[in-house]
Amino acid sequence: MVINGKITAFSDENMDKKLYADLWKEFSFHGSAIKIGKGESLCFSCGKAANVALSDGDEFIFKVTDDGFAVKGADSNGLKRGINALMARIERNGNGTTIPNGEVRGKFTSDFRAVHFCVFPETTLFELDRFLRAAAVTCYTHAAVEFWGTLRYDSLRWLGFKNAFTKREIKKVFGTARALGLEIIPFFNHLGHASHCRVTSGKHVVMDQKPEYARLFTPDGWAYDIGSEEVKNLLRNVRRELCDLCGDGKYFHIGCDEPYIYDLGYGSHEKVNAYVADRAREVLGEGRLPIIWSDLLVPARFKDCYEIEKYAPTESDEKRVDYFAAILPKGTVLADWWYEIERSPVPTCEKLKKYGFEIIGCPWETFGNIRAYHKTDGLKGVMLTTWHTLYRNYANLLINARLFGYPHNRWSEFAPARTETARILRAVKKPEKYERAGFCNRQITKDFTQ
Repeated sequence: MVINGKITAFSDENMDKKLYADLWKEFSFHGSAIKIGKGESLCFSCGKAANVALSDGDEFIFKVTDDGFAVKGADSNGLKRGINALMARIERNGNGTTIPNGEVRGKFTSDFRAVHFCVFPETTLFELDRFLRAAAVTCYTHAAVEFWGTLRYDSLRWLGFKNAFTKREIKKVFGTARALGLEIIPFFNHLGHASHCRVTSGKHVVMDQKPEYARLFTPDGWAYDIGSEEVKNLLRNVRRELCDLCGDGKYFHIGCDEPYIYDLGYGSHEKVNAYVADRAREVLGEGRLPIIWSDLLVPARFKDCYEIEKYAPTESDEKRVDYFAAILPKGTVLADWWYEIERSPVPTCEKLKKYGFEIIGCPWETFGNIRAYHKTDGLKGVMLTTWHTLYRNYANLLINARLFGYPHNRWSEFAPARTETARILRAVKKPEKYERAGFCNRQITKDFTQ
């Protein structure tokens, strides 16, 4: 279908028409402008659109002919993802601006398709906004956003550095993501990572600014003091703030990974387990499902540099894990990460299944690791982690989406995922200046390990 110049489409009234008109312009390489009027519920159409009908399991369907196109969603977010996938197929070449004819159905392997994004002090608002837009366009359903000292909380000002974002700034970005069909999962560490900084940096968002708040933490500052009522009240207040900021949703990620000092024997394991179980129970009482990293159910992680095969759990370790699983409230979702594994099924997931909790696989960096989790049966879904290495692995956003079933373009098999990802990034948010373009702010660094 040729879409040169100005075209008119009709859509569900709940669609953000200005947002989609702006995106249409960028995805069409400024070769097409779209005016969107009020149309049928859960539909988006242009011209003499062909009839389309959803089948069981379809989130959306769209069909393009010479005379027009039609998109239909199973629900509001399904419609948005259908439009997003349609826009990503637009081409501009010697024949003008076109959308290839054909029918595409949004059939995916899971209805929980997630990404995890860390907002570091070095992260710009542009980068956060662009990443979430790209995740939405590639048909992810959820994004867990973790602020590393980068949000100004009312609960405790010192949880954010001086250059932290305001909630007003973040709410606008999250509003755009939600308008594109993405649910934002609030995230706040409730045990380890209490510094809200990378352990390799030695920084601590609270104690580097207000050392008198050392009372909230373990002696080394890395974890929260699990016996402190002040800590528990702080966490409750933070959760309320983040739920309001992120909008309606089903989940809250409370972290609980890498509790180094506790794992190595500071305080009793029973008290640590009870603390985490109580926090999960509180989240359930607040109307959300708690997500926790699976560390406390995989004790081998900290015994031998994360290489589980080299460590044989002791009987006491197994009893501790069984006890924790018994007191952890049903409804808790386990987020399992084992970044070195590239075979399936992932052994940690197989071990965790016996406890009866829903499990999310959480790969990082390598295609083999991502594929291993996708090929492990019985998981609720997969949440791609990006951490501090997104700039060198941005293409994983598209690779992971494709393993879920995100549709290919007719030229995708000939293009590296990296170049197709770059195409998506420049369309979802125009860079405007050199430092914002592409995956990183510069092409050459003095230190090639960065």
